[in-house]
Amino acid sequence: MNNAGELGDGTTTDRSRFADIGAGNNVVQVAAGWGPGSGHGLEVRSDGTVWAWGDNAFGDLGDGTMTTRLAPVQVPGLAGVTQVAVGCNHSLALRSDGTVWAWGGNGAGQLGRGTTSDHEVTSAPVAGLAGVTKIAAGCGFSLALRSDGTVWAWGYDNVGQLGNGGTASSAVPVKITALSQVTGIAAGWDSAVAILINGASVWAWGGNSRGQLGDGTLADRTTPVRVTQIGTVHIAGVTVGPWTAAVLSTDGSVWAWGDDTRGQLGNAPADGPVTRPAAGSPRSPPGLPAWSR
Repeated sequence: MNNAGELGDGTTTDRSRFADIGAGNNVVQVAAGWGPGSGHGLEVRSDGTVWAWGDNAFGDLGDGTMTTRLAPVQVPGLAGVTQVAVGCNHSLALRSDGTVWAWGGNGAGQLGRGTTSDHEVTSAPVAGLAGVTKIAAGCGFSLALRSDGTVWAWGYDNVGQLGNGGTASSAVPVKITALSQVTGIAAGWDSAVAILINGASVWAWGGNSRGQLGDGTLADRTTPVRVTQIGTVHIAGVTVGPWTAAVLSTDGSVWAWGDDTRGQLGNAPADGPVTRPAAGSPRSPPGLPAWSR
């Protein structure tokens, strides 16, 4: 869908084939999200600048306006950016100095400014955060991983997205005290996942209506719980969709769990919630990563 210029190709034409919007721009990282009926995208270029396009109803693009952009425009006031993340209607940027900057929708305090203003159209630093190495954005909440291995969260918290044992939203970052020695984070619609330093331990928290926490249940969790049945493989990376999660192990296998109503987990035939990850199926085609429930 391209009704708000989500593809960034200068048009509102839906496309079934890719179109290059980054040629010659030395793009080093991209992020895409979803908004109320549409979405927006961000890119980081090799010079540390951030560019944005798509829906801008909540100031999602950070260009000082609420005007939809069909092609990338630069987010002013940002330099030295190394990573960006996109939520439902807010955006995050991590600078090389370890600070996090945010803009867009802020009704639940997801910008971390200590306020719950409806929206902010320009970027500003998240209050009280330093030494951040990674960021992630969910729908109405945000996460940051600091160099000391701690995870901090802020924004909407109706089902435990902030991981601090309650369901009270916070407009400033709060530490997830149950987690330490974390090396990777990811966020979905209403849940989040973290990898611990040994690479063999994956933890999740928040909404679990479709099994996206991987603990064998459909119960929401307000504090992190260990994802079960991954065994002793070492995890190299993690990603989270709206209601799914997947990890890549160092042996090249892929483990996935959560919503599978449309075959998102690649473990045909598609079915309902998959609440536990497991090793790859021996029936997987040769040369393809094994997805399993």
